Amino acid sequence: MHEKRRRAWEKALCIDQAELVRLTRERMAQVDAALAHGPADDFAPGLLVQAKARPGAPAETALYVLACGPFNEAADKSRFMRAIGRQVYAGRRVPTAAVLAAEAWRAEGPEGRPRDDPVRQEVIVVAGCSLDHKYRTFATLPLGRNRVDNTIVPGAWSPVQTEGVGGALLDEFFRGFLEAAR
Repeated sequence: MHEKRRRAWEKALCIDQAELVRLTRERMAQVDAALAHGPADDFAPGLLVQAKARPGAPAETALYVLACGPFNEAADKSRFMRAIGRQVYAGRRVPTAAVLAAEAWRAEGPEGRPRDDPVRQEVIVVAGCSLDHKYRTFATLPLGRNRVDNTIVPGAWSPVQTEGVGGALLDEFFRGFLEAAR
């Protein structure tokens, strides 16, 4: 009986890959709209969360903008993501998926961290994950800088990847939710 109930909950709360890709594209469109709003020298990271009040309830989405302090160091990022997970739990919602958009650096070299690479590329990363971690997505938007005022000049989005992608920060979000649920 317990296994049957677990499968019913999973069916009611877990999304498919097509839905996660749709949410990822929705977040990409939000990034485009934010950048088109006017010149900016940075991009505020934000987490789009799809959640349900209970199994069978309609899905709701909410955008959590991380304008609460530094979002550069791994420990800060993890702390903020876990806090959002706890906040979703406090709101009596179960997250079915989460999609993060944040500035990052991409490096082509095989060694070291991108922040240490002198020829790194500034990008906005959009990464998504389903509640069951069965599906993940990833896309990047290369950024240039206006030489006069150093504002962001966006490039073109990469295709949404669905194979071989990870997302440690999204794991932290779900970890925060599960810690609060215990």
